[in-house]
Amino acid sequence: MDVTKTLREIIPIMETNKLWYRVFGGVAVDGYLKEVSRQHSDVDLLILEEEIEKIKEALKKYQVEVLEHKIFIMIEGVEVALARFAEGEEGYYFTILPTHKWPRKLLEPTEIVFEGIKFTAPSKEFLLSIKMPSSIEKKISKIEEILLISVPILTLLKNIDFLLKNGKK
Repeated sequence: MDVTKTLREIIPIMETNKLWYRVFGGVAVDGYLKEVSRQHSDVDLLILEEEIEKIKEALKKYQVEVLEHKIFIMIEGVEVALARFAEGEEGYYFTILPTHKWPRKLLEPTEIVFEGIKFTAPSKEFLLSIKMPSSIEKKISKIEEILLISVPILTLLKNIDFLLKNGKK
């Protein structure tokens, strides 16, 4: 899977059709780092909800799968996930998560070059802000996993302690 080929194909389509987009995720992070930190299996783009029909038309040569919160296409075996974003009075938000808004300045276009390909990305702050929830979610999930194991054990230990203290007759 070569994300550079995919970027070389998708970015000109977005630019030629004057579509609002921001490359985010691992590819954008590597663009900021100016090095490839790991092998990427997908390309993530933010797109505006109001441009969905224009985007579907621009990408009609690909098999387009439209979901409530994302659009997926495959280019040369690489998945391109187009996250549906909207602009409100208070800033931008994922259509699936309308309560969390990002200020416009975090999504101002930043030109990035990744493996010789120029594209538009959001700010570093935005990239960090969207990575935080998933890392926190993983930590919470791990804590819940530990609690699922430890709570029954603690309950059992308390019961044993109670029986030992009160004696079983």
